[in-house]
Amino acid sequence: MRTAHHLVVGILALLLTLTLVGIRPAQAQTWNQVVADTFSRSVTSGWGDLPTGGKYTMIKSSVVPASVANGTGNLGNLTEGRRFIAMLPPTLDDVRAASSVTITAPTGTDLFHTWRVRDTGNGSWYAITYRTNPSGEVILSVSRVVDNKSYWVHGVNLPYRVASGHTLNLEVEVTGTSPVTVLARAWQAGTTPPDWQLKATDKHASRLTAPGLVGLDDFIGIASSALTLNYDNILVQTPVATSAPTATAPAPAP
Repeated sequence: MRTAHHLVVGILALLLTLTLVGIRPAQAQTWNQVVADTFSRSVTSGWGDLPTGGKYTMIKSSVVPASVANGTGNLGNLTEGRRFIAMLPPTLDDVRAASSVTITAPTGTDLFHTWRVRDTGNGSWYAITYRTNPSGEVILSVSRVVDNKSYWVHGVNLPYRVASGHTLNLEVEVTGTSPVTVLARAWQAGTTPPDWQLKATDKHASRLTAPGLVGLDDFIGIASSALTLNYDNILVQTPVATSAPTATAPAPAP
């Protein structure tokens, strides 16, 4: 059996070999914060200004009140057929986005809770959705929306749903162009974040490669009564550009 000492020596030898032949070990991607909103303000109508500049662009029914109070961005009176959309100002291609939302909902609500990514404003975007349907299923999925028509890319069933009054964390990542890679995960606040639960690649000819806006989209398919959403910790990041590593010439033979 190899000892820990032999294992460490082996790893160091491998790293030295890679360096001598001009290959450097891969480095983890780092991300630059573009938007971070913890809702530490008070706004009676709408969500107001973002801490990093700019405003949310909201599309919603007039009967859906939006405000900021008690450290959350609040929505009320969401019921069957009503939709709330809040778009963020940055135009991005590769992006990682995350949010927390406390959902107070009646039993059997058909909720589509979505991050929109690469929304070009012409009816096209990626929709990464956490859905709870009336039958009790919970589905995490990604769809490609082109000319306002939705095309299924991939989805997975989750083994749990966040109970009414609890907080859901949703994190998504969209990178690349050929193919486009989509990652997502959803979990209840206070529990250990899981690995990526949804892993999808989009190689279709109509895949979305252009930069676009990022935003939140909530739609209620079926609900016996109105529900409320309380948002917090909205975060949008983009990869930090890194220069290509410089090849190192092999060391001369002794």
